[in-house]
Amino acid sequence: MGQTIHFQFTCRIVNFEITDFSINSVLVELGRCFSLFPNLHTVKLDMHNSSRHWDMVMANGFEKYIYPSIHHVILALCAYPLLLSCPNAKSVQCITNSITPELLKYLPKLPCIESVGWSFDLTQLEGDSTPHPSL
Repeated sequence: MGQTIHFQFTCRIVNFEITDFSINSVLVELGRCFSLFPNLHTVKLDMHNSSRHWDMVMANGFEKYIYPSIHHVILALCAYPLLLSCPNAKSVQCITNSITPELLKYLPKLPCIESVGWSFDLTQLEGDSTPHPSL
């Protein structure tokens, strides 16, 4: 009989940038792969598309998984459904210019949440605002 070899991966942080190519299959596989990393604690998922159908695709890719070890999540607007699979998330960072109503509907489902923030594009500052020189 053949012997099965199991590998224990020590992956703690993943950073993905996803575009439009084969998005359905990519997200389904990504959802499965996240479940292979029991030590995964930080996920960044940036998706460059404003299409609203990605919410449904995101839900389909991740809804059957729970990732209890993920505590820090950095997400693009259309990736918020991933939060439903991260019940122990303590920190949510949004890749958008502000906290959106879409995010607010997910936050009550995160009992461990301690911090919510967002990233913004310094080139979009209005007026005579001069950012700090080190930025």
